[in-house]
Amino acid sequence: MAKQQLARARIARRLALPVLLLGACIACLVVASQLGASRSLNSDPTAVPAAEALLISGRRLPEAVAAGAVDRVLGDEIAEAQANLSPLSCAIVLVDGRVVYSLRPDQDLAPGHSLLALTAHAAIDRLGPRRSFLTQVLVEDRPTADGRVAGNLYLVGGGDPIFMTYNHARSFRPILITRTAPEELAAQLVDAGLTQVDGGVVGVESRFDSERSLSGWPVSYLESGAIGPLSALQVNDGLVNRAAAAGGVAERAENPAVHAAGVFDDELERLGVVISQPAAGVDVEAGIPDLVPFGTVKSAPLADIMFQMLAVNDAGAAELVNKELGFDAVSRGTTRAGLEVLLDVALEAGASLDETPSDASGLDPSTRISCVDLAAMITGIPEDHATLESLPSVGLPGVFEPLKGTEMVTDMRLVGGVVGRASGLVGRTVNESSTVAVATIINREGGPSSADLEFQRSLITSLDLVAASVDPAVIEAVPSQ
Repeated sequence: MAKQQLARARIARRLALPVLLLGACIACLVVASQLGASRSLNSDPTAVPAAEALLISGRRLPEAVAAGAVDRVLGDEIAEAQANLSPLSCAIVLVDGRVVYSLRPDQDLAPGHSLLALTAHAAIDRLGPRRSFLTQVLVEDRPTADGRVAGNLYLVGGGDPIFMTYNHARSFRPILITRTAPEELAAQLVDAGLTQVDGGVVGVESRFDSERSLSGWPVSYLESGAIGPLSALQVNDGLVNRAAAAGGVAERAENPAVHAAGVFDDELERLGVVISQPAAGVDVEAGIPDLVPFGTVKSAPLADIMFQMLAVNDAGAAELVNKELGFDAVSRGTTRAGLEVLLDVALEAGASLDETPSDASGLDPSTRISCVDLAAMITGIPEDHATLESLPSVGLPGVFEPLKGTEMVTDMRLVGGVVGRASGLVGRTVNESSTVAVATIINREGGPSSADLEFQRSLITSLDLVAASVDPAVIEAVPSQ
């Protein structure tokens, strides 16, 4: 439906919108929400086309609104921001699938972290919201009566993206409260009587391939620790030290599985277990001997992991979950296999992507998507789907910094933020009888400007701010002229 409406909107003659009409357009979108209570870049980057929109009919607005309620709420904020907006930008707003505002909606841009919404939806849709990741400890023989293991302890990764120590979780702002604790697994073994390991702790990462990073990721993201080395067995995002604790350059584990084994070794020794050999890893192709279970720690449900991933834009979690999608679909834990699943889910939701995304996190600037496809994807999620409850609310810490502290009247959920040269946002209302959806992407060399971010902030906040001033019963949407 969104595609059909957009096609109708394109037929309308293009014109430059003065401030009042832009504000009125956004008022239409917000008022409608109150009805329910909640391939290439532009070939001419210097050209700034006029917005295409369905506008409020001024003759039907209440006197208070016509007299300047929109101006009182918005002032000159959004007009000033749009005047300085990057030409590499797009925006679209829909109410119950009907386009009420659009600005270059078909322009393909690097979506940045807004792509995480697709990754989260694909994960919850295909793996299930209650799916958990298991990290296991296996041994060749059970411990003797005095708690001694004759051989190695094998720490086997299950692709858990939140396997992290207490100190690592607390180093983030906001603090990461959803984690799988290696401390808990170590304590479990000690409680079972473990006192000594004649061998060592051996990390096993065979569930996924050994591709640590993607060629399209800028080196700066790797150095900053925006994403660590990928592995089916990693602890603390595969980082030995975060950038904040290592002179501004993150210290990445050369072998994430060996690093995880070493962290687990240290925790066992802290609890008094004697371990004879240093931590090691096992070659993925070499396999491991027949083993018996000794301990298991299970992650939080996938829905909770996805909520945290979206709230803090956790790129590493997105890439590991994507590999799990590949493993689930074709028994190959590879990035490529997972991305094929992402494409399928996007198409099922109503997007019309021509190409498979380059990654699952939005870090790769070569990924291209339009605002209309982002909006189609988010509105294509059924009202009763578990994904909606994993979308973070506007105003939560970590959700698009310019909106920090914002209180919304409607239950607006939002995904995205700034990464590199892109600021992408996609969101929708939930728990409302009428669905308002918004998508906006801005690309600029050197990163989005303050005016770019102000446009996005104003676009989101005005949806709520104008709603309180307008009687939805007298609003009429008409084609622009």
